[in-house]
Amino acid sequence: GVRFIPKSDQEFRLIQRYLTQLEGASGISWFCYSLPAERSIKVAIRGLPADTDPALVEQELRELGYMPEHVRAIP
Repeated sequence: GVRFIPKSDQEFRLIQRYLTQLEGASGISWFCYSLPAERSIKVAIRGLPADTDPALVEQELRELGYMPEHVRAIP
């Protein structure tokens, strides 16, 4: 196997595009991890009352500039 460690987002995209084209042409298989900026983060907030409305938490997060994909209470 071969391992690439791109030095920039641009280089990452270039290598990814090349490997995608190569996969279609020659049938090779490959895998890459997402860029750190594209990874989703899972967060648990402790200390909130159990009856806190998840919609209220989501609204507050959006007002702070975060874009949550999913908010739910943890039983």
